[in-house]
Amino acid sequence: MRILRGDPRVWDVQDSAVVIGMLDGVHRGHEALIEHLLTEGEGLTPTVLTFEPHPRVVLTPGSPPPRLSSLSRKAELLKDLGIEVLAIADFTAEFSKLTPEEFCSDYLITGLDARLVAVADPFRFGVGGSGTVADLKAWGAAMGFDVAPIAPAMDGDQKISSTAIREAVAAGDMKTASRQLGRPFRLTGRVIEGRRMGHDIGFPTANLELDDGLAIPATGVYRATAWLGRDAYKAAVNVGVRPTTTGDGVLTVEAHLIDYDGDCYGRELSLDFIERLRDEQRFDGVESLRAQIARDVEKVSSS
Repeated sequence: MRILRGDPRVWDVQDSAVVIGMLDGVHRGHEALIEHLLTEGEGLTPTVLTFEPHPRVVLTPGSPPPRLSSLSRKAELLKDLGIEVLAIADFTAEFSKLTPEEFCSDYLITGLDARLVAVADPFRFGVGGSGTVADLKAWGAAMGFDVAPIAPAMDGDQKISSTAIREAVAAGDMKTASRQLGRPFRLTGRVIEGRRMGHDIGFPTANLELDDGLAIPATGVYRATAWLGRDAYKAAVNVGVRPTTTGDGVLTVEAHLIDYDGDCYGRELSLDFIERLRDEQRFDGVESLRAQIARDVEKVSSS
């Protein structure tokens, strides 16, 4: 996959079919857009035009939504779906002031030589969100590209969206999140040194260092699949503040990898969250905590 960023005048893409959007999480709705693009844009270069950072970072500072996927994870998922070019528009204050016509001219024509553009309906673009799908079709007719507005994918009577998935993750509803994503919700981070409390009570854990701004599941204990490279392990994961052992209020994500015996400090670990087993609890002492963890691990092992 080619990853392009910076001045669109030097991107040098020919005859592209483009999906426009944040595509945070690359969920089932995004997959439907890309499937349409690949079908209707056969012979064209399948391309995604996305934005970094999230527009709300610039437009409403202090309130960006937590991200379902890092940029690198987004690129990995899009490549797996058949996207050949990932073009990243730097969402700056200056970019936010582009008129709809300037956006089409600078990015879709000069940058990507678009012949087909697929967007989720409704779609807004340009300064203040002033451009509509009808405007995009009008500019497309003038500039030489077709526009395909795609109806949102549905999960029962709920529209599948990054917002809905963030809400499910925040509530610990991993089944809904997985269903709408089309895969389990994943957190990836580097394993860092912790307080070794898990090791001391017989259940060593891998403590994840996570990028700021990522969506984190609700506090509690989860059944998950842990990935170290290509090796997968069943895992019991605690998301919380460890009220029994520290009570310092610092949120951590710790995974006990079942049947893993090794040192994974410094390695990248991915956790696919399957289901929430219980709330995080404060126990009377370490022995009560150890007994509950043993029950959690047994439940994960037998699943």
